[in-house]
Amino acid sequence: MHTPYHHGDLPNALRCAAAEVIAEKGLGSFSLREVARRAGVSHAAPGHHFGDVRGLLTSLAIEGFEALHGVTTAAAAKQTNPAEKLIAMGTAYVTLATQRPAHAQVMFRLDIVDQENPELMAAGLRAYTALHDVVDEIMKLTQGRGADASIEALGTQSTFESALRVLKPGGRLFSTGPMPANKQVFYDIIREATGKPIPPMPGSSRYASEIYSAMQKLFSKTEQHIFENPLTFDFVEPFMVYTRASMSEDRRLWNSLFETHEEFESVMRQIETVAKKRLESDGKLVMTKVVGGFIATK
Repeated sequence: MHTPYHHGDLPNALRCAAAEVIAEKGLGSFSLREVARRAGVSHAAPGHHFGDVRGLLTSLAIEGFEALHGVTTAAAAKQTNPAEKLIAMGTAYVTLATQRPAHAQVMFRLDIVDQENPELMAAGLRAYTALHDVVDEIMKLTQGRGADASIEALGTQSTFESALRVLKPGGRLFSTGPMPANKQVFYDIIREATGKPIPPMPGSSRYASEIYSAMQKLFSKTEQHIFENPLTFDFVEPFMVYTRASMSEDRRLWNSLFETHEEFESVMRQIETVAKKRLESDGKLVMTKVVGGFIATK
């Protein structure tokens, strides 16, 4: 049976009552009247302090982001390796979400909170910045290949052992990434145009073999699903727009093909020449994105 709160701090008592309602009944059954009843106060008290439902949920989200910042930064401070920091922060987040399910439900629901609330924006930014700082360390460590950071730093086995520790029995881990056949037409054209091998791409060089094999060894059950999304280019211009954006964004991955702006433009011209020839021969360019989805059960 619920025990009414003693109100040395009524706003906090109302947040606690709100968290109880959400955890037990879900957001669909949430009401200020029920919060007031649980807190043992008048029906008008929640409205007096928070204005309306959105105001109370916003306050709960702020509290959640402040807690998230606290537990993730504390967890990261105990580690020195950036990848281990990221894993520790992820573990801390999962633990917090388990301990405070109501907060986890409202923190990222932009439709039910006041997105422009200054306190919410500040709290969310602090939590995000803490994570971003660690990711930035990883990007520097891996020269931009951040997608493989924890695996490169800890090894595939250790990475998934850390993930396994977080899961409860019967819990599932979902991992997704590019397969070796991903965007083959794109890479074939670049290879033909430059006469040079394609540099290793994050994930795709090891995803179907090393990563999936590690999951199979550690988890009781694994499933593999392949998703294909063909992109058709009827003209060379949109293909070149895609190519420029892709190779410009990930310049550090492509530094074996170009370093200066002039070299980049030269490579673009070479690629355009080959792409035009293929279009004339085949009538269109079909670049298929091939992504693997792995589901592992503890």
